[in-house]
Parts: sequence; structure tokens; C-alpha cells
Amino acid sequence: RRPLQPLEPWLLTLNHDDEERVCTQCGQDGVLRAIFHNVGFRSDAGLSSAAKQPPFFVEFGARKPGMLNSALLREYCGWDGILMDSQPGETPHGGCPTCPGVAEIVRTEFVTAENVVQLFEKHKVPRDFDLLTIDTDYNDYWIWRALLSDASFRPRVVAMDFNPDHPISSAQVVEYNASAEWDG
Repeated sequence: RRPLQPLEPWLLTLNHDDEERVCTQCGQDGVLRAIFHNVGFRSDAGLSSAAKQPPFFVEFGARKPGMLNSALLREYCGWDGILMDSQPGETPHGGCPTCPGVAEIVRTEFVTAENVVQLFEKHKVPRDFDLLTIDTDYNDYWIWRALLSDASFRPRVVAMDFNPDHPISSAQVVEYNASAEWDG
């Protein structure tokens, strides 16, 4: 059950006015700016290993790197991190295999609940990092649940897709299928 009030009152102030569309599709650039303004970064949290390192992101579901939550942070704010996708640059609704940066920055990985921790270890994701975006268009909940259960990695902010056609008060999730993808 969700608490009736958020633990942090500033959450109630987030609204459409915070949205800024620089790189993202739906204004996430501004919303993330507002969130990090309030929660700070791993270096602000006194994590000694992060003291002199740039903020770090992990984003998977990265078929179009220029339109991701991490795009502005990566291109203009000096963030470090990794992108993963099973088919970089390809989508059922119009691919972009020649989009700038696809081949150089996106690691080709099919992320599942069973392998997400091993992929983070393989790609040397820091234990404490700043932003995790899960956008597989199907198994997002199950992958996040696997990370929570393992507890080896601690992102400060997590962004995940949801279906706005379902009421926010309705807890619904797809049945887990490791090989499933959204079919459009």
C-alpha cells in the first residue's frame, strides 16, 4: 500500500510546469531537473567513491539515444553512464540504425529479470548511481523488482514507463515472460 502523503512534500509540487522538452518526448528533461534539484546526486550523499566522479546513469530500452531521459544529461551536462538495448536503432515503428551515437554508445543487451544484475556487473555500473531508466516496453516492473530483491545497486532516481490508460490507483502488471516485447 502506498502512503497517503509522500515522504517528501516537494513531490506534490511537481506538475506539467516542470516539463521541458529539449531531448525527451514528453518533458522528462525538466521533470528530472526538478527531481535532482531536490534529491541531489550521489556525490551530495557523501558517497566517498563518487566524490570526484560525474553523475552516472543507466538506461535500457535505448533504441533512439537522442530522445532518451539521459540524452540531455549525456550530451550537455557531462554525465557518464551506459545505454543498453537488444536492437539499438531499430523499432517496429521506424528505426534509426544510423542515428548519431547508436553504434558507439549503446551496448547490445537483452535485459531480463534474470540477467539485469549480471549486466550491471559486466558493464561496471557503480553500486550507488544517480539515474536508472527502465523502458523495455514490457517487463519493466519485473526487472525493477529483480534489482530491488538483489539490492546490489542503489539508484537515487528511477524512471519507468507506465500505461496512462489504467487508473493510477489500480495496481496492474503484465505476466512475466523473459522474451516478451511490446508488439505495438
